[in-house]
Amino acid sequence: MENQIENYNKERNKNTKLTIEEETEYQITNEMLKDATVVNSLLGSKFVLDNIKKDKEHITKYSTFIRSNFGSYLGKSKITKIYYDTEDMFFHSVGINICESSKKGDKFKKIVVRYDSKVERITYLKFLPDTYELKVKANTPIYKHFNFIESAILQLITNGLQTNVKKLLEETRPLIIVTKDRESYKFNLPSKLNLFFNFDKCVYTTPRNNDKYREDILETIAENKPEEFEEAYNQFVKDLILDLPTLVKTKDSDLFIGLDFLLDIRE
Repeated sequence: MENQIENYNKERNKNTKLTIEEETEYQITNEMLKDATVVNSLLGSKFVLDNIKKDKEHITKYSTFIRSNFGSYLGKSKITKIYYDTEDMFFHSVGINICESSKKGDKFKKIVVRYDSKVERITYLKFLPDTYELKVKANTPIYKHFNFIESAILQLITNGLQTNVKKLLEETRPLIIVTKDRESYKFNLPSKLNLFFNFDKCVYTTPRNNDKYREDILETIAENKPEEFEEAYNQFVKDLILDLPTLVKTKDSDLFIGLDFLLDIRE
């Protein structure tokens, strides 16, 4: 991973100036986002696990309200997520999360730009898109897609940013790196909720120091539309915690977990 970051910095320092000189000024339009996937707010939760082996076995085999429902094992995967920000973490301060997400063995990766803040969106924005994803070749450096990232940010921050976003993107560097050894399942509940269960062994690191943090996490994500299934999903979460009281629900994204435990940045 250190070599990956070092190569990123060398290549970007070598190429960014030429790339920027060749680019012309452009007006932000939907054209910049035409190849992106727009993701509406999802019904999802994260739970800190006490014992990932025992907890996974209980939920997938013995849980009184899950085990009797149709489920399927989706297999194992290794995920790497690299979060980028400026030295003073400007994008984090305005609720923007810039991430590069890849799966071992895949020829493509995703560049993900999300609204990610502990301050919840106001009511009329609640179910609007909060994520833009762009699928790119796995070996493509992120700075080649600054136009996409800038466009996505300006869509997510509805009142705009009174600053030069492109210039700030040029100053970004890897901030938090997360690797996940994942096992995934899918369950269809009688409430018509279609749920993915991701059991993750997570390792968090940062180029800013030599610290490392480990956490085992269960991530649940519903395929259903939030505006139609929010009540059913909230009931599922209550039932899950009653069924396995050792689960600790957390609102923190991987970025917030890394900032908290590696850089002692709490909000």
